[in-house]
Amino acid sequence: AHKAHRIIYQNQPVKKNKIVAFWRYEFPFLFHASRKEILISFLIFFFSSLIGLISNRFDPEFVRIILGDSYVNMTLANIEEGDPLAVYKSMNQVNMFLGISLNNIYVSFLAFIYGIFSAIGTGYILVKNGIMLGTFHGFLAGQGLLLESISTIWIHGTLEIFSIIVAGAAGIIM
Repeated sequence: AHKAHRIIYQNQPVKKNKIVAFWRYEFPFLFHASRKEILISFLIFFFSSLIGLISNRFDPEFVRIILGDSYVNMTLANIEEGDPLAVYKSMNQVNMFLGISLNNIYVSFLAFIYGIFSAIGTGYILVKNGIMLGTFHGFLAGQGLLLESISTIWIHGTLEIFSIIVAGAAGIIM
């Protein structure tokens, strides 16, 4: 492979600022070319979030199915103590950052890699995580804490959720 690479690319000039060219030209072109798949991925995630939000509204026990009894009980206890999102303060910031980051990288990886087998697997990851997000917001909205949950999640979650959506689009493309 090394010999073949040398033969193929030996006469091509080395481009300076290749990283700049990637972010300035190649990435925007690829993003534009994939806009349909990104939209599909976004719509799957968005409507799944609505499913979680609405399901939680009509079935208060739905949150326990999606988020688990221990998480719901812990959150309810934190609400009673006056700090509903204390779970995010329970660890030091570095460990919390690493935990959330690794989880989101894992979810993005799954959304992408399932596309090798079928877009159905990618869709499943998008639906599952969309429902979780909608359920979480619906649960906290039912407790009168919608604005606090939105501000906490979307301050850091905007880039993370966008990354999951883009990974989902890549999985759909594959």
